[in-house]
Amino acid sequence: MDIPDLTRVICVVAASPLAEAHEIIAAGQVLFVGDDDIQFETLREQVLKLATEGAYAFAERRNHDFWGERGNDSAEIFCTLADDHPLTVPRFVDGLRGLVPDSFNDQMLGEMAPPTDEGAAWEQFAEFVERATRATRLRATTVDEVADGWAIRALGRSGYGYSGWISADGRAAQVERNPFGLPLG
Repeated sequence: MDIPDLTRVICVVAASPLAEAHEIIAAGQVLFVGDDDIQFETLREQVLKLATEGAYAFAERRNHDFWGERGNDSAEIFCTLADDHPLTVPRFVDGLRGLVPDSFNDQMLGEMAPPTDEGAAWEQFAEFVERATRATRLRATTVDEVADGWAIRALGRSGYGYSGWISADGRAAQVERNPFGLPLG
């Protein structure tokens, strides 16, 4: 079976397929772990099925680390959608979240532990935003618990504002960039 220990699926909306950081408008992420029992190929097919409604670029990366007693397989699927693509980040995230089992085991991987407070929510959100948008030196302006997770606003070194959300289980996140330096909302 080809099931990595951790698979990160990221979608960004940008002005071009090889977008610079300032061209990224929005992003979403869904995390999967080996215990979900979802084949990597299944995730790839679902991403391509969602993306083929318009112009897109697709990349995947696989890693294997062995450091001591146990190895770790990880994978990343990165999909860039054109800014005029009919698929929105929320629809992309929802399309993948439907694959996540209802049961959540917080013992799976430390990185997958649900955010239980503002600090944990901010850490997971900032790591996602930096990976997806290449933003640097983010600082939180607000972190508020909401019904389905955490609503977060931040400013980056570039002066851009970022507004988004991370789910209560830590598996999904979304962000929008505001080019005027103020978090949206």
